[in-house]
Amino acid sequence: MPDGAEAPLTRRQRAERDRALRLAAKQESGSVTEPGAPTANPETDTPATARTGGRTLHWAVMVISAEAGLLAALTVLTIWAAATHSTVGLSSAAATPAFAALCAAIFGGLAYALHRGKSLARGPAIVLEMLMLPIGYYMAEAGLAQLGIPTMVLGLAGTVLLLAPSTRQSLGMR
Repeated sequence: MPDGAEAPLTRRQRAERDRALRLAAKQESGSVTEPGAPTANPETDTPATARTGGRTLHWAVMVISAEAGLLAALTVLTIWAAATHSTVGLSSAAATPAFAALCAAIFGGLAYALHRGKSLARGPAIVLEMLMLPIGYYMAEAGLAQLGIPTMVLGLAGTVLLLAPSTRQSLGMR
């Protein structure tokens, strides 16, 4: 190779260079924004819905965030109960709040990931929302209907919102 000559580009480097050149040309002509970015309809979209592509994702994130907050409150309640009741065993006093805190962290992490538009968080979030249904049912059957029914309603609402086609489109899924 003579002095001053560049090394040949690999296939991947050429493809990346060509893609960047095509994108720059389209942006200069004003025909496209970023690939995969939601398109705005100026007649029907407000700035917020144009940015997110739909309100169902926003509401799903709000429901999951509320569940995370409720689980964090449950964590505090179980810590208080373990500290004030002498009949609680040491392993139960440690494991119950730890499990509640882990669940709160998982729900919070999924809400944050969905808020950031991470499509891979949708599947685990749907599973957890669907698991809220039997949990709420058995709570209601055990005499805690005042807690079980809202648990089932939140789980159903989160599932419906996450399964909505506009949520899928907001996350860039087909």
